[in-house]
Amino acid sequence: MSNYYQPSNTVMPPVIKGIIVLNVIMYLITMASEYFGFHQQLFNLFALHYYGSELFQPHQFVTYGFLHGGLGHIFFNMFALWMFGAMLENYWGSKRFFIYFIFTVVGAGVTQMISQHFEISALSKHVSAFINNPDPMDFRVLFEQNMDGMGAEFRSFGAQLASTYETQPHNPEVIDNAIMFAQNLIPYQASTPLVGASGGVYGILLAFGMMFPNMLIYLYFLIPVKAKYFVIGYGLLELYTSMQNNPGDNVAHLAHLGGMIFGFIMIMMWRKKDNNFNY
Repeated sequence: MSNYYQPSNTVMPPVIKGIIVLNVIMYLITMASEYFGFHQQLFNLFALHYYGSELFQPHQFVTYGFLHGGLGHIFFNMFALWMFGAMLENYWGSKRFFIYFIFTVVGAGVTQMISQHFEISALSKHVSAFINNPDPMDFRVLFEQNMDGMGAEFRSFGAQLASTYETQPHNPEVIDNAIMFAQNLIPYQASTPLVGASGGVYGILLAFGMMFPNMLIYLYFLIPVKAKYFVIGYGLLELYTSMQNNPGDNVAHLAHLGGMIFGFIMIMMWRKKDNNFNY
């Protein structure tokens, strides 16, 4: 029998408990950091930054999964972690479950990094084209496509500038301001960090669907759905949402898909290598 496989039946198995406790501690530290003034330093050190940023460090591929942006964010992640992860940890054993969770957290971060690379490359080309041929409609598109995650002040200034540029398309000062704003979009987008355990949670959801495909999950506590269909539905929803450009949506949908993809890869590797891996 595999040295990973140590089945048990515990309501709160040790790895789940440890992950939840660590996340709650980090959330409390995050709240304290806002009061004591070291919030930015905390996120600079532990959130996952784009590899082109001077703030990027390799350890962030793990540590970002233990930071959260709000009470709702951490609550739903930890609830889903326990709801789907406890049975998996009991089924696989703590060692295998821990390896799987960390692998999917890292995988989600890698996926987000790759996605961000292509987004910033495309943005750089768009900005260059705009600088070479300034146009108020093109500036409007640049602004609206990249307004997600902007601070309120920066977004307000961009919206006002876009409107002014449309009414004064030949004003040299307005054109210069539009060019400067467009140039600042690249470092601004590159400085947006990733936080949250959602990628790992989606990886656990994928594993739950693969290990217990016919187990019923009750949507809204009323509608029974088999786990395999529930997982497929969530995956398709994330894929669809990732392809939309919804203003104000700052959720890393591709990171969620990355957690599921890397989870699938690891499970298939285990199945190929370990004849005692139950599925």
